[in-house]
Amino acid sequence: MRLEKETLKEIGKAFFNLANMLIVLSLVNVVFNNKANIPIQLVFIFIFWVVFFFYIGGAILLNKGAKDD
Repeated sequence: MRLEKETLKEIGKAFFNLANMLIVLSLVNVVFNNKANIPIQLVFIFIFWVVFFFYIGGAILLNKGAKDD
């Protein structure tokens, strides 16, 4: 299946938005949910993972969609 350039760009943008939402939701959960007993180090590891995979993946898709064939 061949994806069009605009589709790749939109999927890349969606990865950026998903990464932003996951980062904010994980921070809000730690700050406002005192019952969870989740160590802040675990949250930072999760945020690093999200940034690495979703932001880098989104950037790769955006660049691939922007390439001229």
